Amino acid sequence: MAAAGNALAAADPLDSEALAGAVATALGAIQTLGKAQAGDKTLVDALIPFSERLGSGIAQGEPAAQATAALLPRLGRARSHGSRSVGHPDPGAVSLAQVLVAVQG
Repeated sequence: MAAAGNALAAADPLDSEALAGAVATALGAIQTLGKAQAGDKTLVDALIPFSERLGSGIAQGEPAAQATAALLPRLGRARSHGSRSVGHPDPGAVSLAQVLVAVQG
C-alpha cells in the first residue's frame, strides 16, 4: 500500500492512469518483497488480473459507472425502478466512482 501511495503522491496529473500505475506499482512491490509470482496461490494471483484489467479498461476509456446505464436492475435500491432506470447509471456505481476519484486526490 505504501508503494501505491508513493506512486499516487508523485503522479502529475493525478488521474485514472495514475491510479492504474499505482496498482501496478503495488503489485511490483508485493512481488519483489514476497517473491510471489502468478500461480503461487497468493494474493498476487488476484492482483495480477485486477491490475491488467484496470490498466486496459482505462486505456480503452471504459467508463465503468456509466456502463451500468444499460443494465436492468435486479437487486439494490434501483430494483424498484425497473425498466425506468435503464438509460441512467446506477447511483451506487456512480458514488463508488466518486469515492475512488476522491481517494486518488
